[in-house]
Amino acid sequence: MRRVTARNVDAAIARLASGQHGVFARQQALAVGATGSLIQRRLASATWTAEAPGVYGLVGGVHTWHRRLMVAHLDLGPESVISHRAAAVLHGFAGMRPGAPEITVPRHRGRGGRWRVHQSALPPTAVRRMDHLPVTTIERTLVDLAGVTGAPQLASVIHHLLTDGRL
Repeated sequence: MRRVTARNVDAAIARLASGQHGVFARQQALAVGATGSLIQRRLASATWTAEAPGVYGLVGGVHTWHRRLMVAHLDLGPESVISHRAAAVLHGFAGMRPGAPEITVPRHRGRGGRWRVHQSALPPTAVRRMDHLPVTTIERTLVDLAGVTGAPQLASVIHHLLTDGRL
């Protein structure tokens, strides 16, 4: 059995974070052998940064919109899914631009504040992975957009998706 050392934990975190836009959750760090005191030392030495409660980033990581989406997902938990306008941007819908992270969580699990949180029971068939993030499918994203955008913008998105053969 391999002995858990700070060096082993750092290497495991670096691998994990590289597939998650440079961020990781406290639970993930604990799962690879980090202790509470190691986490505190990394934060105190500015090796890691606190991105949200229980979500950390590696210093030197590029702060992108995708990283912000991953922070929101990790903050809200493994059942959270990128949705609505944020999912529309990831799918490349015409006229959609990056903005605040929009996340759907199971009913009665939402937390307000930092993110735009929606509550819904999403079936597994309504979710796919894109760029290491759980994202609602094109079809589900259109349903979600119907509740948060105007009819002209929704019609434009649908027109472009039909023209591109994506719908």
